[in-house]
Amino acid sequence: MSTKRKSIVVIGGGSGSSTALRGLRSYDADLTAIVTMFDSGGSTGILREEFGYPPLGDIRQCLVALSDKSNDQIVALNSAFDFRFDTDSSLNGHSVGNLVLAALTTIYNGVQGAIDELSRMMQLE
Repeated sequence: MSTKRKSIVVIGGGSGSSTALRGLRSYDADLTAIVTMFDSGGSTGILREEFGYPPLGDIRQCLVALSDKSNDQIVALNSAFDFRFDTDSSLNGHSVGNLVLAALTTIYNGVQGAIDELSRMMQLE
């Protein structure tokens, strides 16, 4: 008798979803995240005001949470994505990951295209 692989869906946003996804990675299951697009400030708030992008920070956190922590290249990429500038320039407070997602949103004509490309780069299934 074959056992069917379980599917787990996490719905939400903020740090709770990414924390739940990190914890669920150890289970033999297909993980899916439905991430809310609500964020009122910080880096995503600035990107929304200046460029009209939807809030991207929670998506970034969930993609990082789903990534393979045993792959050194992915771990380095995640560290870069989580890096926030602490400077007196206009980059102050921005995370590299939010800026990359914003760029990919333009390059790939929307958030879904950006998520698909970043998922490919991070080797997510």
